[in-house]
Amino acid sequence: MPTLSDIQEQFLKCVFNQKHNLLEAISSSNADSRVNIYRNTVFNGLCHALSVIYPGVWKLLGKECADNAALMFCHTLKNLPTDGCLDRWGKKFATFLGSIPAFATLPYLEDYAWYEFLWHQAYCGYGKSVYYFKSKFAIDEIQELLDNPEVTTLDLSTKPSYAIIMRPEQKVLTLWVTPEKWHSLSIKEAEYA
Repeated sequence: MPTLSDIQEQFLKCVFNQKHNLLEAISSSNADSRVNIYRNTVFNGLCHALSVIYPGVWKLLGKECADNAALMFCHTLKNLPTDGCLDRWGKKFATFLGSIPAFATLPYLEDYAWYEFLWHQAYCGYGKSVYYFKSKFAIDEIQELLDNPEVTTLDLSTKPSYAIIMRPEQKVLTLWVTPEKWHSLSIKEAEYA
């Protein structure tokens, strides 16, 4: 008789369409259809979690494109969550977005996604209370465009952006600082740079 651990391992392989023998244990004429229900639930839940962590990416790419990128990300076993809290998951998604050839025309996308991940971590209150972020792109202007529908122009020149992201009470604050201020603070390392 298989152990619970064996069944869980077989289920994981089944969800990811890998070689398994779980369907043999399901007494049904349409076992694969039944497993597809779980498969869809797992992937939809993971994609939804990413859309919560990266709402600006969904706005920049559009829902359909972002959903497809998230699904591609989730179909790789190494990208699966390692614990039950999906708020701490998804850190690799920013780098993944930067590796997609179709997004090569959006060179700022990876940096913007890193900004959103750090913002979300500050919001959830995990780990540190202050995060330092810098980018060679105008991430501050991209965020302003997404936050303010009245902004109609965007300068994506290679103007760097520097931010201190924190949650002093119940609200996350992003302080966009000048390069001079950043360097005067003697910030040695940013969470993403």
